[in-house]
Amino acid sequence: MRKFFSFLIMLGVMELLLLILLGKWIGIGWTLFLLVLSGLIGIYLTKREGLFTIEKARRQLSYGQIPGEEIMDGLFILLGAFLLLLPGLITDLLGLYLLWPVTRRTVKPFFIRGIKRRLSGRTFVYTRRYWH
Repeated sequence: MRKFFSFLIMLGVMELLLLILLGKWIGIGWTLFLLVLSGLIGIYLTKREGLFTIEKARRQLSYGQIPGEEIMDGLFILLGAFLLLLPGLITDLLGLYLLWPVTRRTVKPFFIRGIKRRLSGRTFVYTRRYWH
């Protein structure tokens, strides 16, 4: 938990420094324009990708299949949208990276490997009771 808070503080400092440097380089107006533009693109991508993923998940469920890929996409879309809510260009770029379908595919294998590594050696038992 301490590492997480340290990371958040470092991210905030990096965001602030980047905004100051970018403001000096291209001007405050253009910097604000980039922030607003990334937010608008993020809103569009969140809505489009979210609705598309929900529709794909419904289709999978109607065929009797588990929508595992769609659930993972939904988590990345949610995380990307959250990152876009945080002020700054670094978090906006990370959020857009997770929202864009082409780049989101590059993150999935690392995420899956991390989950497999954490769950290796653990056993899950699932029971279902039927009530009449």
